Amino acid sequence: MIFNIPLPIQDKLEIKPTIEIRERHEHRFNRDFSKAVSDSRSDFLTRIRAGATAKYGKHWSFALQYQYAHDWIDKSGTKSTDEASDFSLGYAQYK
Repeated sequence: MIFNIPLPIQDKLEIKPTIEIRERHEHRFNRDFSKAVSDSRSDFLTRIRAGATAKYGKHWSFALQYQYAHDWIDKSGTKSTDEASDFSLGYAQYK
């Protein structure tokens, strides 16, 4: 029969999204131990990572992850911020 031709089984694609959020506070009191120099500092640090891992069939796996980092700095009454943004992970693997 013409319509009874077995078709190749399609490999299954599995995708898992990932997200990670970290917050922390750091404070340093006079790290050089000199009362003449006011070098106290507070940092409020945030890091957000979002991405996905994937598997295709038995042999292929993939990952991609984006990272955003922010630092709010209070240094002796002076406030500033620092930001960084990049891809922190990316690969394709065949086993």
